[in-house]
Amino acid sequence: MTDSPDYNLDNISGSGWFVGAPKMDNFTFGSCLVENIQWSAGEGAQIAFLYPGTSSPAVYNTRIQRTKFNYAFGPWEWINPPMQLGVEYRTAERHNGQPVYAKAISFGKAPNASSKDISHGIENFGQLVSYTGMLDGANLIQNSMVDNIRINASAIRITTNTDASECYVYLTLYYTKTTD
Repeated sequence: MTDSPDYNLDNISGSGWFVGAPKMDNFTFGSCLVENIQWSAGEGAQIAFLYPGTSSPAVYNTRIQRTKFNYAFGPWEWINPPMQLGVEYRTAERHNGQPVYAKAISFGKAPNASSKDISHGIENFGQLVSYTGMLDGANLIQNSMVDNIRINASAIRITTNTDASECYVYLTLYYTKTTD
């Protein structure tokens, strides 16, 4: 095992355990335990275990991975993102061959027997793959107070059939992007 947090993870050859500092689009990690798996020359994978004491508390006990083909690594992707509100995560999932992204969103309070729209703030939104949600601690989907949930390329609309204005709504969207 290498114990230098400055070890360049791109230059590892062979399988084994290493300590390194993965760099991801919007995230900077301290030293992490990284498993390097090489299944043939120029091909393999790396899994980084983000553990307490080396990374932001928000990413404790989460994992990221990337694969290597033709001697080139792909981007780091989340296996289990920490799902902080308003943060976009590129996950290791695929939909029709495209990477799936996830974003947790606070909708705020639900409407009073009407509709309410908010912007989800996702740039280059491609296709909605799935979503989950909570309405005041209960499942949002098929909730008796909700008539309709509409999610498009720029906004989320929720329509209620009763006064739900004291209930907070949280959603997690899973989607593709037009840029992939």
